Amino acid sequence: MDGRQRDQHCAARERNGGAKAMRQRAGDFVAEAACIMHGGSVAGFPRGINCGDGGTAFRLRGTARAAPCFHPGYSRMGTLTPAFAVPIYTAQMPDCSAVNAQLRQLFLSRENADYVRHDPYPVASQGLFESRFDLFDWPEPCVAKMRDFCLSQLYQLIGEINGYDTQTLQRLHLAQESWFHITRHGGYFGYHNHPMHSWSGVYCVCQEGDEGVDSSGLLTFMNPHPASTMYMDMASLRMKSPYGNGSVALRLQPGQLVLFPSWMLHEVTAFLPKQEGFRITVAFNARFMMVGETPAPGR
Repeated sequence: MDGRQRDQHCAARERNGGAKAMRQRAGDFVAEAACIMHGGSVAGFPRGINCGDGGTAFRLRGTARAAPCFHPGYSRMGTLTPAFAVPIYTAQMPDCSAVNAQLRQLFLSRENADYVRHDPYPVASQGLFESRFDLFDWPEPCVAKMRDFCLSQLYQLIGEINGYDTQTLQRLHLAQESWFHITRHGGYFGYHNHPMHSWSGVYCVCQEGDEGVDSSGLLTFMNPHPASTMYMDMASLRMKSPYGNGSVALRLQPGQLVLFPSWMLHEVTAFLPKQEGFRITVAFNARFMMVGETPAPGR
């Protein structure tokens, strides 16, 4: 072996030794994972190594280390915080039958070209009528009663989650846009949100003819944490509210109001009545300005 070959051989040994050390260190870290179950193995995992207290640390690869095992005698001593929680508020309008009947008749009579909204970028389907965006300005008493219920609930919600008292809420001035939807067989509204507003709401007038069809006409909110499903196993799959990973789907009842932040992506699934039927809802967006407060530069 000449000098050049000897140098190459030595360099290869150093590389192989370094790689072996790195693999061993990685194995040590991976082996920190331990089963919190007592005295057994999990399907798909090899039989474990006894922890010494009846628990089992499973050898994944590398050097197995007995991680602290579950023990029923230890109570949870930490604090659980629902970080990044998203408020979705629901309320039921009392004695709403007469108002809803009047709204139903009014909206069906105005399902025509004089009241339709012409949207150049629609995300709705055929089978869905969307009115122009001035509904809360209509003079009909049934519209005024429904509007007052929706906006009073919104102000109470804003006061509660922001810690505003009555005087502060009186300084919070509102701008809004509002409309109605009539959805017939097959109509749906794809995922969207409502830019340039802080709060949105949906009020249900009626949903008729699709009783028993579980997937029909559901107001569905997409989980706003897409990275939460990057990796899932049985330790995270079935987390309870408010920590779950799935979407939130609501079948609205007549007189029910849902309020939510306008940035939330949501859809309405296809309305599938068994025979004749339709779904009538009111939607609105709201933005606010606080009297006496100067917006920050650039806002």
